[in-house]
Amino acid sequence: MAKTRRNRGGAEPEKFDTFIFNNAKISTQPNTDPNYEEIGLVHISESTGVNAVRSTITGVANFFGKKGVDNAIYDKLRNDTLTKLGHILEKTPNTKISNLRMEFDNPFPDLLYHHAYGSLLRLRTKQPSAAV
Repeated sequence: MAKTRRNRGGAEPEKFDTFIFNNAKISTQPNTDPNYEEIGLVHISESTGVNAVRSTITGVANFFGKKGVDNAIYDKLRNDTLTKLGHILEKTPNTKISNLRMEFDNPFPDLLYHHAYGSLLRLRTKQPSAAV
């Protein structure tokens, strides 16, 4: 049977792993655990190319109030960045990230950046004493 657009195309089923990043060591919230101390900042930037045709289609669709085709690119780039932050934490034991902030930057029509930065925390070697 010959493949047709109908057989190949269509909406991609939702992938919840695209929208959920399971890592308890990365948080957008401030650090409330007194067992951790701030030791610096962590930052990373990832980039990807955007096909000019895809960019044009999205621009036209957005003009008419329709959803474009760029969401998958943003989702993948965001997950790539978060995965790399997870790898950083794996290589630095007893650390975690709080106050994580993320931004997209599109300086050129065919280039997309994702920046992430936050507070790098380390487990205290000497636990804080309880207030008397």
